[in-house]
Amino acid sequence: MTVSQGTSNNGTGKNAGTGTGRGTGAGRGTGALDELRAAYRAQLDQLAAERDEARRQARKAKADAYNAQADLASLKARVQELLTAVSTQLDSATERAGKGTAK
Repeated sequence: MTVSQGTSNNGTGKNAGTGTGRGTGAGRGTGALDELRAAYRAQLDQLAAERDEARRQARKAKADAYNAQADLASLKARVQELLTAVSTQLDSATERAGKGTAK
């Protein structure tokens, strides 16, 4: 076989730098470094995806909290309206009762 067929031991063959062939120590080191870079990149990508998901969840929680506050304010206003109406009716009933006893 010739050097161009990849059986050389000088790191220039078809498997040089991949860490899978019989390249030099430098070739195997480059392959290991490439594997570390790929693992590091995969981990960074995973962390970025988790960060993005956490941000989406935080935005949704914030929107839900805002809507809940608006609903609570609306309910408070409605309760106040009902209390005012009941108070008015009680005042009217008290006036009618007072007029009835004054006769």
